[in-house]
Amino acid sequence: MWNASRTQDGRNVTASHPSGYNTSIPPGASVNFGFSGTSRPGTNGLPTAFTLNGSVCAAA
Repeated sequence: MWNASRTQDGRNVTASHPSGYNTSIPPGASVNFGFSGTSRPGTNGLPTAFTLNGSVCAAA
């Protein structure tokens, strides 16, 4: 993961704290972070939802 820090609680994975980048985001602006990974059988599986500050995000 880059430009964010990852935490995990069970199957929930959170990306937060932009690692010193874009720590203040003006209204209407955007921030990007990235990750690459794989999932093994019996682990997290495919993501089913994304949220920002508790609000569901739409796929772009």
